[in-house]
Amino acid sequence: MKNTFKKALAGISAVAMLAAAMPVASAFAEETTSPFVTKSVGDGLVVITDYTDTEAEKVVIPSTIDDATVVGVDAFAFGLCGDLATIVVPETLQADYIDNNAFMTFPMIEKYVLPSDVNTVEGLLKYYAELAGVTYSDDMLTKFMSHIKDVEIPNGTTMSGLSILIGRDIENLGFSEANIKNFNMYTNLIPYDLITLEGPADTDAQAYAAKKNTLKYVVTSGYQVGDVNMSGEVDVFDAIAIAQYSVNKRELTDEQLVLADVNGDGRVDVFDAIAIAKSL
Repeated sequence: MKNTFKKALAGISAVAMLAAAMPVASAFAEETTSPFVTKSVGDGLVVITDYTDTEAEKVVIPSTIDDATVVGVDAFAFGLCGDLATIVVPETLQADYIDNNAFMTFPMIEKYVLPSDVNTVEGLLKYYAELAGVTYSDDMLTKFMSHIKDVEIPNGTTMSGLSILIGRDIENLGFSEANIKNFNMYTNLIPYDLITLEGPADTDAQAYAAKKNTLKYVVTSGYQVGDVNMSGEVDVFDAIAIAQYSVNKRELTDEQLVLADVNGDGRVDVFDAIAIAKSL
């Protein structure tokens, strides 16, 4: 009886706290649009194709987006993120849907690939054509310029940013299948020492990281997303912890912050607490 009363009291407190936060949450609802862009690869399955928060330093990939299971990451999906250092991956990722260049970003290309004298779009295309073993053509330039006409490259890193766009669209730039394979083999040699993956043990993502050049994989505790207090279950106390953190009334460890990003938008705020409250 006493435990039931305590749980009910905690529930009332959490609801009151969340209710107080709701007006603020509603006022900023438009700012919480998910930065993840996805495509369907089957019934209830999606692959991440782009991440729009290009200034993110850490990204938490959720296991589901809009009720669809996240099973993969497309080529250069995080490629335009200039400060990204850590990507937290879910156990739902499957080897068949993790692209060869899934976690490469433009700072890697800037550090290890591009010669200093490559400073024009045409020079960049000629350079990549040479790497892929094909003869450069004006048609390649026309197609690529059409592709990037509405794209703004962040942080002034024009050539390395354009390199990412070339990689994303390489299949539409006139390269043969054999040459695209050669290009991918070349990019596979680029060091991944600027990125660290974090996630559960014994997953396809961990096996993927082991095959990549210097891509570090850190095994995390394996607690369920939302289990902020690491009790073994997601409950009202986790919602309270997040609500308290969102108003600077509580501190969370780095691992708890990963678990607290319930909606997978890369931030820990009242919306994550509300997501837990709605699921209880």
